[in-house]
Amino acid sequence: MVQTHARPFSYRAKKQQPTLLYLPDLPATAIFPRERLHWAGAVEAATQAAREEYVEALRQGAAMSPYVDPKTRAPIWHALRGNMDWSSLHLYKMAQETPLAQHFPRTLEALAAAEIVRIDGKPVELFFSRLRPGTHIPPHFGGSNNRITIHLPLIVPGECSIRVGDEFHAWREGELFAFDDSFEHEAWNQADSDRVVLIFESPHPDLSAVERQCVEFAIERRGQWLRERAVPAE
Repeated sequence: MVQTHARPFSYRAKKQQPTLLYLPDLPATAIFPRERLHWAGAVEAATQAAREEYVEALRQGAAMSPYVDPKTRAPIWHALRGNMDWSSLHLYKMAQETPLAQHFPRTLEALAAAEIVRIDGKPVELFFSRLRPGTHIPPHFGGSNNRITIHLPLIVPGECSIRVGDEFHAWREGELFAFDDSFEHEAWNQADSDRVVLIFESPHPDLSAVERQCVEFAIERRGQWLRERAVPAE
């Protein structure tokens, strides 16, 4: 449920419907040219290093996890609920570092040049996403339009694509792809082996520095409120 409006409202763009936070005055842009990200080249230069660290981590026994939580109740996730066809390897999740992060020094060093959404200096989310052959991620909306999602494609075996709004894109290894996931989007791996991308979030390019600070302050306080009202585990 959108939490930025106190009364009923209408989305300005038909295929842009963030589920949590909506800033209606931001330009409704589905896909951003990589040229708008001045740090794109520095991150792209680390493609091989990130891929090597990912492969080595798996070789040493790092375990992927289903991206869609088994407890998820939304009907659209029925096929992928707890399913390893779409899986992830998180270095940071909910602004908390995972034990795996220490195995990715070159990846993290390269990402220091990127504008990443952070809380207390830690990325809100940073992970490797694996899509197995024949897998389809169904159409869905992300939570907020104040951030954009960044993909660094590491392994693209062939026919792997994503639709964002009315636009289609085919991932290319080593070329950043940036989009607003508050637009309806879906993805496919129609190749015969795994597709792997590194994913993180960046502030929306059309927000000013002050606006970014205000938005992230509000999100951080919301997170603090949620943590404080949670019932402690017995």
